[in-house]
This record gives sequence, C-alpha cells and structure tokens, in this order.
Amino acid sequence: MSRDKQKEEEKEQATQAATLTKEFMSLCRENELDIKSFAKFSGVDSSKVETIRSAIENFESLKESFLEVSCGAA
Repeated sequence: MSRDKQKEEEKEQATQAATLTKEFMSLCRENELDIKSFAKFSGVDSSKVETIRSAIENFESLKESFLEVSCGAA
C-alpha cells in the first residue's frame, strides 16, 4: 500500500471515528448519562471505530446494564 493511500485511509478512519463519537455523545446526553463513565463502562476507545459503533448499536442494553451497576453502587 502506498504511503498516500495509507494516509488517506487513516484520515477517513479518523473522520468516521469523530462522527460516531459525536453520535455516541449525543445519545449519552439525551439519556442523561455521564459520557466519560458510560464510555469506559461500554469499552469505547474513541480512536477505534469498531468500539464506538458497537456501543451505539448496543446502546439500550448497555444503558440498562450501566444503570443497574450505577444504582447498585449507590
């Protein structure tokens, strides 16, 4: 793979990660969840598209588990 092609793919991945991160953060705000705590609980790595996408796709079940753990700890 050429260096230019690699840089282009890295840029595309970064753009996609940023877009998904914004979507994830919006979901957290809409559901009144602490973004940092929920991201850590969900295993989100903002540099890895697949972890963000997975958290978005599984948001409702992750939210239920997070709230159970959070309420149980309180």
